[in-house]
Amino acid sequence: MLLFSWFKTDHLSILHLASLILSLYMAIYLFKIKAKRKCTLLLALVFFSASLYNLFWYWHYGFAVYHWQSIGWSKIIQLGSLSLTLIFLVQFAYHFPELTSSQRRESRIVLVLTTLAGLVLISVVIQYYILDRLTPRTYRMIENPILGSQFLWVIVVLFRKTFQLSRGQPGSVFSKLFNPQGKDARAARALAVTVLLPIGAIIVLFIGTLLKLPTRILMWFVILFFYSAFFGTYLNHIVETTTFQMKLIGIILITTLCIVSFLIVIVGRSHENNYENTTLLSAKQTIRFVPNEKGGYHISRVPLNFDSELGQSLEFGNSKSISLELKFTFPFFDHPWKEVHIANEQAIVLFGDIGSSRPVWGGYKALPAIAAMSLRLDPQAGPGVFQKSELEKTTITWYKLPAIHSSEPNTMQLVLFRNGSFEISYRELNPRMVYRVRENVGSANLVGIHPGGRNSPLEPIKFSNDLPYSSSSPSVIFEDYYTDFENHLSARMLSLALILVAASLFIIFVFPFVFRSSLIKPLQNLLQGLHKVDSGDLEVSVTPQFNDE
Repeated sequence: MLLFSWFKTDHLSILHLASLILSLYMAIYLFKIKAKRKCTLLLALVFFSASLYNLFWYWHYGFAVYHWQSIGWSKIIQLGSLSLTLIFLVQFAYHFPELTSSQRRESRIVLVLTTLAGLVLISVVIQYYILDRLTPRTYRMIENPILGSQFLWVIVVLFRKTFQLSRGQPGSVFSKLFNPQGKDARAARALAVTVLLPIGAIIVLFIGTLLKLPTRILMWFVILFFYSAFFGTYLNHIVETTTFQMKLIGIILITTLCIVSFLIVIVGRSHENNYENTTLLSAKQTIRFVPNEKGGYHISRVPLNFDSELGQSLEFGNSKSISLELKFTFPFFDHPWKEVHIANEQAIVLFGDIGSSRPVWGGYKALPAIAAMSLRLDPQAGPGVFQKSELEKTTITWYKLPAIHSSEPNTMQLVLFRNGSFEISYRELNPRMVYRVRENVGSANLVGIHPGGRNSPLEPIKFSNDLPYSSSSPSVIFEDYYTDFENHLSARMLSLALILVAASLFIIFVFPFVFRSSLIKPLQNLLQGLHKVDSGDLEVSVTPQFNDE
């Protein structure tokens, strides 16, 4: 297991692993078909592109050391792979079972449009993950309609194919669509209905984003079922020759992946529910940061020093942050600042040109920041955020704000002093924070300071155990609670991921030999004997290989 200790694994990433195995098997299966039609080749490219998407998604979350580090390049590759998948899927719809001359020009125009849609998706990813100019909701509201519209167009094209292939049969338009005659017409209708599954997955994810519901696991089960249903539907109507053995292996693989993935999700959820953050900072204490001669900070714990005079309430309106001009120049990592940006939904203060960026810690163009607690707060459910500006210090207080999906209040106070030192006081913190894989449920993610820039050296520490602490350079000093949770979960889920991979490899590579020796070969011997009897050789005998024959 030490070989894989650097790789993060959880039940959601294992769902992607199952999708990767399944889509790659389907792509190889279709590529191996001899004398295949163009629609079969396009479907093979659909599953191959989907394999790339699942691979880079798995890579994206498995190899990222910290969730807040720059991840833009991998997201660009993911969305590029997804765009290729949709381009090939749309063209498959046009070419099933054959591309008609009347649709040739239309398919080329749609090819250009879907390619442009893919470029738009990539630009949206750059705007969101690299330039940090979009909120998560805006990003989803752009991404989901683009993806959904392409899936909808696939449905339209396939239903239109159903009608065209049923043109000779009597009856109304609805009877031709819902009760078509002919193998190709029924296949087109079945494929169109199957494509409704990813539409449902996109709708589920969109609703979950708006209502802040945990829908990712359900969405990926829907996607896994879509792969299976679409592939199975096509194989049932394919005209190319395929073997019973390959179909049986596919059925066993699909069934195994779905059952094992479902059990893994149950186990993963159980580990989530049982996780307890034992290193979370306790309330009733103050952490003091004092600049040292090496350009970093000396950090120590002192008795609680909380100023009950909160000052003025800040009105954020619809903004995620508010800018506050200081009455003095505050040196942070030896850089003088006259203005700070206070986040509304997280206890974070940032320095520098925030522009239209989201007030977040880290990212592709990380700003200098102080994170009293990276915690998704609900500003509407508590008194709010307050500031008190004085000539020698500025006090910022997040007062009695519960996290989302919680009623327990959290009170944190940041005091910036003219001499460059600062203090973070924790008056009350919810000790029972719930953690979920890639779901923002209001858990404490991180505490620390960031000098800015995506290449700053990292110094992870434990604020509950390692103080006093003195940094040796201008570096990111932090404690990442969410990464601790990921590592806890990965240590318990990695063996299940290896079991899933081993079972898949056994089904794909070992099972065919077992199946051939125990069933196919005896049947072939029996068939050869029947041929000899049919040719007049009544003395032939077939020796049983097993007692159950």
